[in-house]
Amino acid sequence: MKHWKKVIAMLMAATVVLGGCGDSSSGEENQGGSETEKENGTESNEPGQDSSTDGAGESSEGKLVIYSPQGDSERGGWFIEKCKEDTGIDIEFLASGGGELEERLIAEKQNPQADVVFGLGQMSMYNLKAEDILEPYTPAWAEGLDEVYKDKDGAFYCFWQTPIVIAYNTDYIDESEAPKDWLDLDSEQYKEMFTMGSIKSQTTRSMLAGILWNYYDEGSGDITEEGWDKLTAIYANTQTLPTGSDAWQMVKEGVTPLMLNWFGGVKSNAEQNEIPIAYVVPENGTPVVSEGIGIVKGTENLEAAKEFVEWFGSPEVMAEYANEFGQAPAHPEAIALCNDEVKADASMFTAQEIDWEVVSTKMNDWLTKIELDVMP
Repeated sequence: MKHWKKVIAMLMAATVVLGGCGDSSSGEENQGGSETEKENGTESNEPGQDSSTDGAGESSEGKLVIYSPQGDSERGGWFIEKCKEDTGIDIEFLASGGGELEERLIAEKQNPQADVVFGLGQMSMYNLKAEDILEPYTPAWAEGLDEVYKDKDGAFYCFWQTPIVIAYNTDYIDESEAPKDWLDLDSEQYKEMFTMGSIKSQTTRSMLAGILWNYYDEGSGDITEEGWDKLTAIYANTQTLPTGSDAWQMVKEGVTPLMLNWFGGVKSNAEQNEIPIAYVVPENGTPVVSEGIGIVKGTENLEAAKEFVEWFGSPEVMAEYANEFGQAPAHPEAIALCNDEVKADASMFTAQEIDWEVVSTKMNDWLTKIELDVMP
């Protein structure tokens, strides 16, 4: 039986597409994540998937075709109207999951149909860069952007920030008893106090990357045995909830008072379920998923694409979008223009220093090992 488990795991890992936001084929997530991933554009069936405006996929002069998980009628509609009003440029979206868009862009490499891609997470954007899909371009707003949100070769730049966090129900865990860092989760004190989401989800992959990156050995290009032992011990502390359980009710009742999830998902679900929560703020930072924007190499509308990128990532546009939809921007000038709630959310966490380009080349192998040797 174990032999077949390994065979199946290796076959599954071979087909994993490490997409960024928009790439969770299962829809399973930590504590009620199918809803939260949809809100954040991190699930393959988020609003707008497999939808497109008339003519999307066929570029014409002055009219930009944009591939994005955030191209649904609400958010995409906001960009279409705002871009036309501010720049006079007509845009149209092909909206789908991040993994599907990544695959499509690679398949269309010899005959590109998109002009711009945005909304895919770092790992997907680095995969596109490795496939030579992206046209390097440095917009003016890149100045002042933290280095963690930049590709060193200018292939893409990130514009939103989505922290992956540890939170806890303060009715059951006091601040003095809460973990101080992700690496504390292997403590016997937290046995069965939390669950770990599906490794198909972008949120889970990001938290795994954050944990393992503490043990990355540049010399060997791999994770040390100490790191694998640490992750194994963390998994051994997880609790598996019965099928059909209301995960957030379990958090509320103190069955699993620790939550590992993306920040917006924790915040919204805690509010909806009236759960008093506090957040762990690790000194060395927490993993931050950030969506990127890049120009598709071979576009026939290069100048318009550049103008769009300049407009899209400008602090004024990012702040206006943030105030409308509650998504924290990455650029400090954009944050300064946001309302108080967005400002508070954006400044709560420090991004852990992770080389997402390296992670994108390693994650398939790491997931295989996790499924075969780490997970209970």
